[in-house]
Amino acid sequence: MRTFRRWHGSDPSNVIAVKGRPTPMPSTLVVLGTVPEIVYTSRKWDGKSKTYSHDTSQPHPLLVTGPDGKGLWIVDRNGRPGGRVRVTARGLVG
Repeated sequence: MRTFRRWHGSDPSNVIAVKGRPTPMPSTLVVLGTVPEIVYTSRKWDGKSKTYSHDTSQPHPLLVTGPDGKGLWIVDRNGRPGGRVRVTARGLVG
């Protein structure tokens, strides 16, 4: 809830419960490619739908999946989750 409020500047209108157990990031990852930018649409701050684009710094983080092809993660080149991308009150930074 705190992250939603920080991101959107308001309370959520609904909450979605994810069914099943969280999928942990596997210890072996398959690199699908690099992530030079992140593009998403959100109603953050003013409630109006806008598309945001954030360039990532070099070396770009990697988009990876598990050996079974299930799940997607963004990691740095050492396999650390998220790379340098962080969720902040200003939006995505990294």
